[in-house]
Amino acid sequence: MPTWVACAARVNVDPATGAVKVEKLTLVVDAGDRFTIEFRGARAVPRDDLLASLQLDQERDLSAGVLRTLTDRIKEALVRKGFYHAEVRAEVSRSVSRREQTVRFVIDPGPVARVTRLGFEGMRHFDARFLREQIDSFLEEAISAPAVFQPIHSATLDALGVSGRPGADQPPFLRDAPLRVEPREVYAPAVYQQALDHIVGLYKTAGYLEARFDPPEVTELDGGMTLHVRIRVREGPQTRIDEVVFN
Repeated sequence: MPTWVACAARVNVDPATGAVKVEKLTLVVDAGDRFTIEFRGARAVPRDDLLASLQLDQERDLSAGVLRTLTDRIKEALVRKGFYHAEVRAEVSRSVSRREQTVRFVIDPGPVARVTRLGFEGMRHFDARFLREQIDSFLEEAISAPAVFQPIHSATLDALGVSGRPGADQPPFLRDAPLRVEPREVYAPAVYQQALDHIVGLYKTAGYLEARFDPPEVTELDGGMTLHVRIRVREGPQTRIDEVVFN
């Protein structure tokens, strides 16, 4: 995150022709503080995924407003992994030299929450199956496909010679399983809203110019691990063109 760049040039000008020749070009860059990003509390989500969610290439500083934006991005990434109740806060520490800063994101992911029931009310033109398919398609687009790997016991890795452990007398351990995410079971409010906006467009194309959806109602069960979602459709009247007259 550069603060400023200065440039100085030493040139030689030919008095006869006026040609300019650059003999030395000096650039001085103050790149500002060096930042280190750390994550605490989200072992189930790969660090690379969290780092990518920050979209740091879009930022030019780390002001309080930007930090709020970054925490929101991490939370959205966790929600799309099924952590509907995730909470994230940012902590910033500066070294004595004031040229290095550590930004630590402390994450409380909460339980994985799965949508086991999605219902619609008030629709006539489109049926519930069609509406569900529209939402599922947006979820599939926004969320990674489920992982296919299972936990691997360290003894198996040792036997294959790929564990990197130097001795067979090491105590065995079980590696963490990759997080399995089934897109249609995830409740991601932002993705749901995108899908509902798309469906409203389909309604308007069919003549339902006043069509809208009430905010989804979410019922939490089993300590927040099970979600039931209900969405009310307000189709309104259908507008039909009765006659077109050209003069």
